Amino acid sequence: MLVTPRVSLRFKPGQLPPGLSFWHPIALLCTWFGSGLLPKVPGTWGSAAALPFAAAIEWAWGAGALAVAAAVVFVVGSFCSGPFARMAGVKDPGAIVVDEVAAQ
Repeated sequence: MLVTPRVSLRFKPGQLPPGLSFWHPIALLCTWFGSGLLPKVPGTWGSAAALPFAAAIEWAWGAGALAVAAAVVFVVGSFCSGPFARMAGVKDPGAIVVDEVAAQ
């Protein structure tokens, strides 16, 4: 039996879920300030957008601060990704790139 994934007819990749403003904190964090909305490879764009932040944190405060920042992004991203995915009606929307940001 062929099982197809549940995809919302309202949500299209590269777009925000209906009713969610770009400036909403959930949208800003999940898409890492819109980088997850860029075409083709949103995860790569999210990783690339994280690098300047990581470099600035490491340069200004050191590796320990970078580890703390990664932990904070991971925790905050975990909390904001659930509501974003529910609004999109998709289990793992490609626009969510905060996980790539935490990994960088």
